[in-house]
Amino acid sequence: MLARLVGFILIPLYTNYLASQEYGVVSLLVLVTQVVSTVSSLGLLNSLFRLWPAAKGRATQQRLFSSVVLTQVVAGLAVTALVATLPTFWSKALLGPTDWGHYVVLAVAIGALDMIITTPLGILRMEERPVAFVAANLVRAVVSMGIAVWFVAGLGLGVEGVLWANFLGALATAVILLPVFLRYLRPTVETSLLGELLPFGLWYMVGVTAGLFWNMGDRYVLKFLVGLSAVGIYGLGHQLAGTMNMLGQSLISAFIPMGLKHPKTADGGRFVAKTFTYLTFAFVWIALGFSLISRELIYVLAQRPDYYDAWRVVPFLTLGFTFYTLTAAVEIGFYFSGIARHNTGIIIGTLAMNIALNLLLIPYFGILGSALAALLAAAGRFAFSYHWAQRLYPLPYEVGRVAMIIGIAALYHVTLLISGPMWVTATVKIALTLTFPLMLWSLRFFTPFERERIRTTISTYAFRK
Repeated sequence: MLARLVGFILIPLYTNYLASQEYGVVSLLVLVTQVVSTVSSLGLLNSLFRLWPAAKGRATQQRLFSSVVLTQVVAGLAVTALVATLPTFWSKALLGPTDWGHYVVLAVAIGALDMIITTPLGILRMEERPVAFVAANLVRAVVSMGIAVWFVAGLGLGVEGVLWANFLGALATAVILLPVFLRYLRPTVETSLLGELLPFGLWYMVGVTAGLFWNMGDRYVLKFLVGLSAVGIYGLGHQLAGTMNMLGQSLISAFIPMGLKHPKTADGGRFVAKTFTYLTFAFVWIALGFSLISRELIYVLAQRPDYYDAWRVVPFLTLGFTFYTLTAAVEIGFYFSGIARHNTGIIIGTLAMNIALNLLLIPYFGILGSALAALLAAAGRFAFSYHWAQRLYPLPYEVGRVAMIIGIAALYHVTLLISGPMWVTATVKIALTLTFPLMLWSLRFFTPFERERIRTTISTYAFRK
């Protein structure tokens, strides 16, 4: 959440000092950074998650870590060198103008550095060291935010200032993670380990890369059909809704390693399924309030009126990110089965669906059409992922209860029709959001055991008070 929080806090700065066209450039370069980070990683961290719990002894862990990190570093350097030798070509291909090559090179360097620090952060997750994990990300958030304010507002560097802030923030995180590197990194790469890691990792890498284009490629379609200014407005709405995506991915970053540590038994399956239900409830409740006050948030945060239309895409994108989070959770079945090719096929298929919907809807609805396409593609991806994950490794998910959570939350969005002063509409929407658990209670969502536990917890807390 800290990484996304930086972008959220800096919205007033960026919308004040960056024109919507420049914000569009930043949005496109974010995709470049993430694609480079994903491709350079070769999916090896995902494979490492599968093998790390069974790795006995420090020496085995060092061999695993070293083989993964050193291979990723070579891949990252190769991608960076490829782009740095032809900056004009990549600038024209990705952004349009040929004189923005240094932007692209810097974005690629950020992606390579992100890739390098992802593996030690993953080790902190597997070791269940939340304090160290949060500390590393907190350093990045503070450094990135401080340098962004200095470079963009103080020095007037615009897009380049945003990129340098991200690069230096990632570099500071790498320094903080040095103890992890020193503990596990050795100058050795075992080809036998890579032979075990790469098959699953490469399939997953292809899937995640396609997923990035699925999640962010609509900006390139918007650029082609409408222009960079529309990309900037849509990018602001995506940035806001992306706060919920980062929350979802933060929850998944705990859910996947925790679920994989449970034995593949009936009790382990029930644990995963119940946790999935509770995760859905918590995430949807938070996302609901955020989605309902999106208009008020945009009006307060955006410094220029030409950004105000960004709020219209936030509810659609937030619901889409809800499906995206649930998809990442049910994909634990692919981890259990050790088969990733189905997941990759699903992502590529829904990516094609997303692009087709964008091409169909944007000419009629503009940025709203892109948001609607993202929502429909996200729902489709969740349905296909659930189906195939269940075929490969069945888990007793509580489908009816999850559907009730999402359905009731969707109905609450009728409150977007409320008009009036912002402080009134925001107060009403927040108040209604607080009634969400009560609505589920009245509809008998909670099981008798859960209702009793809730009563007991409330009684105990009240008694202690």
